[in-house]
Amino acid sequence: MGEINPNQKIMDIISKSITFANVPGFILVALDLNKEIAYMNPNGCYILNDNLSPIGKNWFENFIYEPERKKLEMEFESSISGKINQPVEECFVICNNSERRIIRWFHDLLKDGDEIIGVIYFGEDVTSRRYIQLELRHRIAMEKLIAEISASFMDISQTPDLIEEKILNTLANVGVFVNSDRCSVFLFDYNSSKLIKFNEWNAKNVDSNPNKMHELSDQDFVWLSNLIKEKNKIYVSKLSDLPEKIAPLTNILSKNPLKSLLIMPMIKKDYFVGFLSLISESEEIIWSSLDIKLLQTIADLLSNVFSHLKIQEDKRIVQSRLDFFNKAIETSGIGFIMCNFKGEIRYANQALKRLLGYDPSNSFEGKNWKEITSEKYYEIIEKQINPILLQEEIWMGEIPLIGINGKIVETLINIFLVRNRNNEPTHIAGIVTDISDQKKGQIELHNSQRRFMNLAEKFPLPFAISNKKGVRLYLNPKFVEMFGYTLEDTPNDVAWMKNAYPDPVYRDKVNEYWEKLKGGTVEHQANNVVCKNGQIRRVIFREFEIGDNELVAIAEEVKK
Repeated sequence: MGEINPNQKIMDIISKSITFANVPGFILVALDLNKEIAYMNPNGCYILNDNLSPIGKNWFENFIYEPERKKLEMEFESSISGKINQPVEECFVICNNSERRIIRWFHDLLKDGDEIIGVIYFGEDVTSRRYIQLELRHRIAMEKLIAEISASFMDISQTPDLIEEKILNTLANVGVFVNSDRCSVFLFDYNSSKLIKFNEWNAKNVDSNPNKMHELSDQDFVWLSNLIKEKNKIYVSKLSDLPEKIAPLTNILSKNPLKSLLIMPMIKKDYFVGFLSLISESEEIIWSSLDIKLLQTIADLLSNVFSHLKIQEDKRIVQSRLDFFNKAIETSGIGFIMCNFKGEIRYANQALKRLLGYDPSNSFEGKNWKEITSEKYYEIIEKQINPILLQEEIWMGEIPLIGINGKIVETLINIFLVRNRNNEPTHIAGIVTDISDQKKGQIELHNSQRRFMNLAEKFPLPFAISNKKGVRLYLNPKFVEMFGYTLEDTPNDVAWMKNAYPDPVYRDKVNEYWEKLKGGTVEHQANNVVCKNGQIRRVIFREFEIGDNELVAIAEEVKK
C-alpha cells in the first residue's frame, strides 16, 4: 500500500496538503494525463481493498464500474482540456473483492504553474447512506401498498362478487413489489384436510404452473398443514439449503424447479386458514425483512377476510339444516379520520359521521379522538399503537367507537402516518369500517346452532344427518336411544352397515335394496336392524336431502 510516486510534480502538490489527504473515511486519488494513478491515500487503498500498490494502474479500467466507465473517461478528457463540466459525480467503484461501493466525487485540475499535469479526485463513501435511503423509500412504498390493499377489502360485504378480483389484484401487487415469479394463496377447509380455494399471480413471461395440492391424499394434507402451522414462516433463499423435512413441499407447490421460497401461514385465532407463498424460479432472491413484514401483514388481512366469509358460510349451512334460508346483506360504511399529534380531529368524512349516528353536516374539527373512543382504549392507543406508527409501520385492529348518545359501534381501523413531501409525519389517519354486522352474524350463528340442537333433542323420531360421502355428522338422542349406537360406534355408512347388519349375506341384500330404492324400482320397506344390545328391530328408513351436501335419514319402527 506504499505511496511510491513516479510523478514528482504531482507528489509535490499532494505533500503540501498531506493533512487534507488523510481525512478519515475519504478517498484521495490523483491521476496523471495517461489516466494512471499517481497517488492514492491509505484510506482509498483500504476502502478499495487494494493490498497491492495501485500506483501506475489505469484508474478507469481497474476501479470504475464498466457501465459508467465510458462517460467518466469522457469527462476526464474534457477536464484535462481545461473544462470542469461536472464538479460533483456519484459512481460505482469496483473493489478487489468484486464488491461495488458508491462514491461521491469532487474533482479539480492539478497544475504546475499554468500547465495541467493531472486531475485530483476527492471521494466520500456514501454506500451505506444510499442503501438506507433506498430502504426508507422501500418502507414508505410498502406502507402505501398495505394501506391501499386494506382499503380495497373494506367493502367486501357490499361487493362479494368482486372478492376474486380483489384477491388477484392483491397477489399481483405483492408479487411485483417483492420481485417474485409467483405469489399464491391457499385456503384450507375447517379440518385442514383439503384445499378449497387457490389463487395465483404469475409474473410476465412466467407460464401458469398448476400446483399438486389437489393430488394430495388426506394423510399428505395433514402432514402439510401441520408442517406449516408449526412454523412462524418458511423462508429458503437457496433451495440447496432446504431442510430435508421441508423438501417434499417444493414438489407440491410447483411442477417447475424452484430457486427461492417464502411461505407465510394464515391463522385466525386458533384456526389455520391457509398460507401465502412467494416463489422464484428464475433466480435466487434474498427477500428483505420489509418484504417478509409485507407478506405477514397481507396474510393477517386475508385471514380476516376469509374468516369473515367463513362465518357467513357457516351461518348459511346451519340455516339450511333448519330449512330456513335467510338472506342477510351486510353493509359496512367506510369512514376516514385524520388527527394531528395532539389528538385533535382535523378531518372526518361523512361516512364516518353517519357510522357514528351524526348528521353529516356536523363538524368534527377541533374534537379530540378520545371523545369518540372508549376510555379503556386510551392506554392501548398511546402506549402500543403510537410507538408502532413512529417506527413507520401500520397498525390494524378492532377498536369500538362511541357514537351519538353513547352508542358503541364495533369497527376495524387501519391507522397509519400521513407524511409531507419531505417524508416528515404530519398527521395520524385511520380508515374505519363498520363490523357490527359481522359481530351480529357471529351471535346469530351461535343462536341458530342452539335452536337446531334444541329442535333435534326434542324431535320425537330417530334421525341421522350425513354428508353425501357417507360421513355421519349428527345422531339425535332418539336415534341413540333406539339403536344404542353413537357417532363413535358408527362414524360413517360402512361402520353402520357392519354393526346394524352383521350377517354379510343379509347386509348384501340390504345394500341391493338401497340401490334399487335410489333407482326408483322398489318402494320403501322394513329391514331387520341389530341394535348395540343385540335386540333386533324392524325399521323403515326414509332419506331426503337438506342443503347442498347433506342427507337426513328418519327411522320408523314397524311393530310386529
